[in-house]
Amino acid sequence: MSAKDKRSGNLLEMFGGLGKASRKDKGKWVHNQRPQSDDFTDQVQNDAENNLRSLTDEQINIQFESMLDDMNLSEELKEPLRNKGLDEKKYLLSIHMKGSTVKSRLDSPEDYISCLSNSDISVHKLFKNLESLRIALTNNTVSWVQEFG
Repeated sequence: MSAKDKRSGNLLEMFGGLGKASRKDKGKWVHNQRPQSDDFTDQVQNDAENNLRSLTDEQINIQFESMLDDMNLSEELKEPLRNKGLDEKKYLLSIHMKGSTVKSRLDSPEDYISCLSNSDISVHKLFKNLESLRIALTNNTVSWVQEFG
């Protein structure tokens, strides 16, 4: 290899960026951080907490009862939750609101209905959607199932 070739580097070093960086190149490329996937979730959580702060104690208890009904819990399971303090109830309500918002964004009953009414989908995709619907009907809240119809 000639002296000129050694100074200029080989083809991979020039175009592939595999060569050593000179002093002037250090810090030249700044890698931007990728946005976090939790950004949307954090915003939803903040909105739910702000909404809960504006409620009175009585309104919190009413919403908490509504949440317990929506979760389809038996009276035996509801009773220990009813005995929790207001701060814990607010926290549980915020988690419930966050989960409801995220779920409705991802797979709402309308999404399933529009997908299942589409006659152009393959049998395999139809089977996967029916399997997903079965799981959704089992795991989602009573209000979600009622919205589905």
